[in-house]
Amino acid sequence: MAKLKIDAQHEERRAEREVKQAEAETAANQIEAERAEAAAERALTEKKLLLAHELSLKELEIKARQSESSSDGVTIRAGPVGDKQVHIPKNVMPSFVVGDDIDKWLAAYEVALMAHGTP
Repeated sequence: MAKLKIDAQHEERRAEREVKQAEAETAANQIEAERAEAAAERALTEKKLLLAHELSLKELEIKARQSESSSDGVTIRAGPVGDKQVHIPKNVMPSFVVGDDIDKWLAAYEVALMAHGTP
């Protein structure tokens, strides 16, 4: 009888150890799944930021191409259909802006205008 009682206690302890081990494995798997999900979210966020940056650069490139020079300055056409305009007087443009540099300067100027809420 005592032997049966001891065997039952050993069996109960073994079962408790197995349950604790299974719980620990489940917790470890859950932590690993959460880490993988967080990594996937970070990768998606980084990709979205990269795509947004690329889109911004392409929009600036298109807008720079839509600019018009005249003797009194430059007019930048913006918006989805070129419906918004910003005129930059010649006296505002730096004197060192010549040739191909004007597109770069216009893009930088437009970024500054957009940052301050000007269309």
